[in-house]
Amino acid sequence: MAESSIGRVLQTLSLIDINTYQTDLQGGIPSQSNQMSSTTVEGNHQVASFLYLEPDPRHEKEKPYKLRYEPGEGIPRSNVSNEKQDGIVVRDVRNEEQESLAERGYTWVNLQSALSPDEFYDETKVKEIYYAELRGLLQKLLNPKRIEILEHNVCCTSMTKARAH
Repeated sequence: MAESSIGRVLQTLSLIDINTYQTDLQGGIPSQSNQMSSTTVEGNHQVASFLYLEPDPRHEKEKPYKLRYEPGEGIPRSNVSNEKQDGIVVRDVRNEEQESLAERGYTWVNLQSALSPDEFYDETKVKEIYYAELRGLLQKLLNPKRIEILEHNVCCTSMTKARAH
């Protein structure tokens, strides 16, 4: 898979993975002005607009990145640009036959977490419970030698602060 395709897949997964939240990928922060827009077509399928990583020759030698913090003087927060693509059909596959990872290069799984929706705002519970659930799922699905979950992002910071108090 080409480097720009990987970036497209990762950013698309980021948008889809958050399911009920809409995020502005320019900064990884929810935005009222730059939300994913969608309209229903048939059933639960949606037509949406997504931001994709623009192909850039420098990404052949330098990994694309967007930092969520100020890295210091002389270091840019990002080395990527996004391009918006309209008319992307997003299928609701929850009731469809599962695709073969080996044949298609993707699949979907249902993970019933022990965490309640509100507990996903508790960083300790996410790291202790949800990370363990993800490791178990990935171990079963892929059988890797090692699994490292590096970080996670809670996309609605105002909700996080409100629920923490």
